[in-house]
Amino acid sequence: MQYEGVEPTNNASERALRYLVVLRKISGQTRGGAKSLKRLGDFVTCIMTWKAHKLSVAKEIARLI
Repeated sequence: MQYEGVEPTNNASERALRYLVVLRKISGQTRGGAKSLKRLGDFVTCIMTWKAHKLSVAKEIARLI
């Protein structure tokens, strides 16, 4: 079934996750176990959500501290 305005593939989702995959690889987060992967995932989820809502990542982090 196809819907107007919806991509027929999941390429947009894969592109959105690519940043996390690269970050995880260069930061060595895959060596820290499930706990560090969850922490990294939570952090990246926050950043991507703020960007999607056109909020300042720096301001949002400062607000949390």
